[in-house]
Amino acid sequence: MKNIHVFGISTPVGQSFKKIICKHYKKNNIFFYSRIGHPYIKFDLQMPKKNIIKNIKSKSTIISFAPIWHISFFLKYLISTNKKILNNIDSVIVLSSTSVLTKKFSTNKFDKDLYNSLKFSEDYLIDLSNKFNFNLSIIRPTLIYGSINNYSDKNVTKIAKIMKILPIIFIPKETGLRQPIHINQLAQVVFQIFENFRNSRNKKIVEIIEVGGDISLSYFEMLCSIRHNLLKTKKANIFKIIRIPNKLFYLLTFPIYFISPKIFESFLRIQADLSGFTRCGSIINKKKLKFPIEDI
Repeated sequence: MKNIHVFGISTPVGQSFKKIICKHYKKNNIFFYSRIGHPYIKFDLQMPKKNIIKNIKSKSTIISFAPIWHISFFLKYLISTNKKILNNIDSVIVLSSTSVLTKKFSTNKFDKDLYNSLKFSEDYLIDLSNKFNFNLSIIRPTLIYGSINNYSDKNVTKIAKIMKILPIIFIPKETGLRQPIHINQLAQVVFQIFENFRNSRNKKIVEIIEVGGDISLSYFEMLCSIRHNLLKTKKANIFKIIRIPNKLFYLLTFPIYFISPKIFESFLRIQADLSGFTRCGSIINKKKLKFPIEDI
């Protein structure tokens, strides 16, 4: 069996993927890497060392839950050390982000830098795939949520924390669509793509998959679902969501622009439709699941 190298194992999606792959394959051929180290192999993609080369001397698959620019930097390092080593790489599966679509025309520096890093890394990996003839799947997930083993997302979990503290929030009356995907759903998508590569029978695959959860709901509906879950589990008391006209909302929040253009632009995106991506259920052949699929 080919060696499987999993980077970013300490992320929420990485932890979910670990549970899935360990049910199907023996750990002898699986290498889990983390910048943190114990109980995984300590390895920093931004400061790679030659000792990893011995693990990639046989045919290998690379799966990464780390930022895509870290894995592209790592592969560039391998080329600079020993170009032939990439001939041992059979497949590469990496997580990117739908931010490469939604933040393309952002005006603040943080989002522009994020877009440039994502786009450059994707293009670089595609070029490497064509040059060294390995399978490549770039997965662009949308709004990721979920917690596992003390690791949690920075999206829905952050909203839930706000709801636990504040008794009331104001949002625009008209809000755009969202398609949140749970960490376990995304991990299953990654595993399914891994299985597809194993069964590809020497047919080279290069793909970009934009994936979200099974249902699309407005930002307001998403907040209501989070609130309902918190009230049901008694993790929050009465919490009100007050909708005000969009023009009034942005007039009131505009001063934030002078403090943080990034935060203000995130408010602007509340009214944007960030959905319409491939349903995760259609990839993993599972029935539709409502949001949230587990208690927050």
